[in-house]
Amino acid sequence: MKLRGLDRILLFIGAFLNAAISVGMFLISLRMNSFVLPTFDGGNFIISKFAVILCAAFIFIFSIYMLGLTLGSHKKKDEFVVQETAGGELRISIHALDSMVRNVMSSHGDMSLKDMSVENIKDNVFVSLKIAIAGNVSIPLAVASLQKDIRQHLLSSTGIDVKEVRVSVDTTEEAVESSPFIMQEINPAEKSEDVVEDKKRKHGLFSKKIDISDNAFLSPEDSVEIKDIAGQSTLETFENHNIEGTDNHAGT
Repeated sequence: MKLRGLDRILLFIGAFLNAAISVGMFLISLRMNSFVLPTFDGGNFIISKFAVILCAAFIFIFSIYMLGLTLGSHKKKDEFVVQETAGGELRISIHALDSMVRNVMSSHGDMSLKDMSVENIKDNVFVSLKIAIAGNVSIPLAVASLQKDIRQHLLSSTGIDVKEVRVSVDTTEEAVESSPFIMQEINPAEKSEDVVEDKKRKHGLFSKKIDISDNAFLSPEDSVEIKDIAGQSTLETFENHNIEGTDNHAGT
């Protein structure tokens, strides 16, 4: 039987009050030999000390039972993931999910498991892992692959959609030889050559932009190939302008 949150709280409060009353009755009975209760006809009804002790013990045991019922129902809910299927109710234990996650971890040779916990909180499953990973692999890529594999494996095996897979990288281990996430080390000499080539490429693009901007000031008739911005080609361009100006003046 499933207990709602409010029912569990009320039952817990009632059990606690009953336990407190039973303890009080037991302490009072130790100080008195008998209890005298007045009746409606003016007489007295005497209750022996041992009868009070037995009633107190019974109430106390019943209170403990109610407390265990509330705590046991909550524990049972946490230990099993409950799913509604077409044929009825399906319960999968947290221990079974724990074993499945460990099987997925065994397939990742570039990391090892240090600690793990699977929790069922408000019908949502959370997997928390603490791992050690090889020092020559990419941590973000390897962890993302592990999280994806765990969620897909549990979903296909049990139908449970894991809410979150939390991974904590505790330490790094020795480098591994085979892994799809091994980082490629860059040789310092190759890195310097790449920097030099990149500078040359940028310088070539800058020089080309200067030549194009110089050609933009020349008309299609007067443009010539510019080999040197401050050289002979520029002087030839100005001489062409002077010759045409002289011819036009002579014709006039």
